[in-house]
Amino acid sequence: MPVIWISIAFVAGIITADSLTWSLITWVWICLGTCLFGLIFLRIIRDKMPGFSSWMKGLMLGIAIAFGLGAVRYKVDLPNLEDPLALTNFTGLQDSTVLTGVVSDFPDRRDQVTNLRIKAEFIQKFLEEESIPVRGFLLAKIPVEEHVNYGDRV
Repeated sequence: MPVIWISIAFVAGIITADSLTWSLITWVWICLGTCLFGLIFLRIIRDKMPGFSSWMKGLMLGIAIAFGLGAVRYKVDLPNLEDPLALTNFTGLQDSTVLTGVVSDFPDRRDQVTNLRIKAEFIQKFLEEESIPVRGFLLAKIPVEEHVNYGDRV
């Protein structure tokens, strides 16, 4: 049962971090402050409530830590959209573009299409000579007749 409560606290931290626009540093400070407050609270409870079991104290601290770590984990995993080389900055272009990258996962062959996960390296706008280095992943759908393997440069 304690694992369920800790898991729920972790997910609650993720949901809370998604709904609040606080920065990563803020969440790290909240996590550290919660842990420190929890330790002080448990120290006070130990003296005033001797019937309070030790595993319950640990569970309360674990829930607080899991909540903070869930929020920090969510914020760490968000992509940096301010990065000028992020692939997302090139979406919605009206011109044709050529993307160069490496197939980073085994092709997912379906009945009518093959899905490719491509790690982008360069993007070149139509009728321009120079390629721009980019970072990110792209899901490409190609006809099933074309054979592309893992690790191929496309």
